[in-house]
Amino acid sequence: MNVALISFVIPIAVAGVILILVAGRRDADVDQRRTEARYLGAVCFLAVFVTLFAAYGVVAQLASFIVDRQPARGFNFDGVSPIPLPSSGRGSDDAIWRGTVQAALLTAAAAGVLVFHQIRRRALISTPDFSGSAAERANTAYVYVTCFIAAFVILVAAAYGIYGIFRVVAPGVTGFQDSDIERQKGIAQAISLAALGLGALAIFALHWRERPAPVDTPVAPDAPPEPITI
Repeated sequence: MNVALISFVIPIAVAGVILILVAGRRDADVDQRRTEARYLGAVCFLAVFVTLFAAYGVVAQLASFIVDRQPARGFNFDGVSPIPLPSSGRGSDDAIWRGTVQAALLTAAAAGVLVFHQIRRRALISTPDFSGSAAERANTAYVYVTCFIAAFVILVAAAYGIYGIFRVVAPGVTGFQDSDIERQKGIAQAISLAALGLGALAIFALHWRERPAPVDTPVAPDAPPEPITI
């Protein structure tokens, strides 16, 4: 997985949770639903992106099968010149399978939490007098913060994914190792980040459709001109 990408997203995600938890604090909470809306929004926000990145981890682990295992290297007696040690072919893939299973289990757990809380968030939205309430303000904050983080992930994933393509095109520029290995790593990087970007795009599209419709403010008719008195 791309550690740099995740390190970019974590502080922004924390700020997003804070924005959701403080949304609608100045509105009168007559029906006492604001706290529930904040809770559901914060949990759904975290669950949707944990699901996304865990699924990205599954794809990244499986994509690493593209990369050939490099033979282990020892050193000559001078301690500097590397010599290849005997290698038994590709080597064990147990580490990849362990990472895949762990990421898949995390994806399933996060998806279960997301579905459970999304059902309850939908039920809250459908309650009477939800429009214009403090709970709606909290839900609106959840929708826009989720869209913002998803858009950010799309941009960063696109940048890293394009760099993966560049590794395929110019392996001698991007790495100091065997060109074939560098190309394989570039392909694996491009595939996994394409999956991440498409997942973030789906999240953005689904939540963008939930944004509240603009309220048409009635325009007062122009006052008739005052009669001119002489």
